[in-house]
Amino acid sequence: MLYHRLGGAEDGVDIEQIVCTLPEAVDVARLEAAWARVIARHESLRGALRWDGPAGPELVVADRLTVPLEVIDLSDLAPDQREAELALALADDRLVGFELDQHPLLRLALYRFGAAEHRLVWSFPHVIVDGRSFGQVLGEVFAIYDADGPGDEPLPPEVPQFREFISWLEARDGASADEAFWKRALAGVELPTPLAPPHPSTREDSWGDRDVRLSAADSDAVRAAAARLGVPLSTIVAGAFALALAGPRTREVVFGMARGRRRGTIPDAERVVGCFLTVLPVRARLPRGLSVGPWLKALRAEYREATPHEHAALADIKRWCGIPAGRPAYEALLIFDAHSIGAEMRLRGGKWGDRWCVLVERTGVPITLYAYAEAQLHLRLSYDRRRLDDGGATVFTSRMATLLATLANDAATPLGNLVPSEGASAPHAAAPDAAAPDAAAPDAAAATASRPLGA
Repeated sequence: MLYHRLGGAEDGVDIEQIVCTLPEAVDVARLEAAWARVIARHESLRGALRWDGPAGPELVVADRLTVPLEVIDLSDLAPDQREAELALALADDRLVGFELDQHPLLRLALYRFGAAEHRLVWSFPHVIVDGRSFGQVLGEVFAIYDADGPGDEPLPPEVPQFREFISWLEARDGASADEAFWKRALAGVELPTPLAPPHPSTREDSWGDRDVRLSAADSDAVRAAAARLGVPLSTIVAGAFALALAGPRTREVVFGMARGRRRGTIPDAERVVGCFLTVLPVRARLPRGLSVGPWLKALRAEYREATPHEHAALADIKRWCGIPAGRPAYEALLIFDAHSIGAEMRLRGGKWGDRWCVLVERTGVPITLYAYAEAQLHLRLSYDRRRLDDGGATVFTSRMATLLATLANDAATPLGNLVPSEGASAPHAAAPDAAAPDAAAPDAAAATASRPLGA
């Protein structure tokens, strides 16, 4: 993420905003004090980045750090105006971003909608905290805030720090094996898997989102199929993603997949607040004659084979494979998790039965699919409208749902039955904006709009 930023990433990319709806009166001083205690507990929350020294990038931790809780009163506005003002504030906050070499790398704001209605916004660059840490930080803050008094909160007295993982990573001896593996794994493949070319857009918001939830029956069928095939649920989702990206002539697809990479590292890694996250390329071959069941097992086997090499830096992987520094390794990203942050916090019970959280982020990848293994499988597609139009996004999410149901219910289906046939319409690519001054001619636009994502 740091190299992405230094390489000229678009404003607002990799800035996380967690918005918590608090339908209650809020004691501002107590909430601010709770945040102060949690920030003091975790070095990553007191960190800033330095990258110009001889040792390379470092996390510089402040001994003490004060982060004020800004209060913005919107209670005099009509309800729809409050939401609109909050949306504008979030957009402005994202564009302001952070100077990664300056403390603090987080902001806190409390929007007052009424005496018993608030929105807490926690903003920070993703490079300091990953998704596994979001719930832990919020859980600790509100355990302190909700406690009857000091010492009543159920928090362990000490927590392991991110520096322990960095020490483990620096002591790891695997660079030569990593290089050999990734050269072999990506040999002969075109990177990135080409999506449709970009188009100019006059829309003020160039990013869109689409959500879909599978039915309870289809969700249960996908889980049952995973158990029957002996693969995790994430493998079936990854298989459907690869097929959804494929075009009629696609023989293989490469996409990025997020990995938590905490297991097998340091003791109590799950309790560390920091950014363990990495994204690695997944190469999914699409042999038309192979049936779904064996293909998914092979996909899982290849994923497991990559696990010992998941600590390799993507910049190194690109260099080993001869990918120019300015070219991405993938243009589609899959992020699979057990729960969204809202569902994760609600599972904690108590006052979280009424509270709700949402994550707002932009990865900078043209297509990002978030998949949550909730009771009804939840898919959220975040997309760059310069690469995928709204209609194409709707088609893509619907195709994902259909593919998941097919993969779950018929393991004997040949892959050739699941990729688009030659000449089939797959309007996934973004057509030029009609109002754009340099839009393509109608016939060129129609040709581009019918091009599959992986063509």
